[in-house]
Amino acid sequence: MIINCFLEGRKLLRKKKGYYRYSESMLNDIQNALACCDTKIVKKKIILKMKYPHIDRSISEIRYKTISAFKNLFFRKGF
Repeated sequence: MIINCFLEGRKLLRKKKGYYRYSESMLNDIQNALACCDTKIVKKKIILKMKYPHIDRSISEIRYKTISAFKNLFFRKGF
């Protein structure tokens, strides 16, 4: 259940902000929630995203900025 909340929260943040903008308190909450989870039934990728949410946030931000830059470069209005 905790992992489902984490995944839903990620989806909502991405829709609202464009990428995963975890606050510092949320980073701590995610790591603390992982300690309560049964990690045997969850994919390793999800566990790593919960264990190191600051890396997930940084990669997401870089991806968002790169995609935005390419969109602005190739799909400018006014051509």
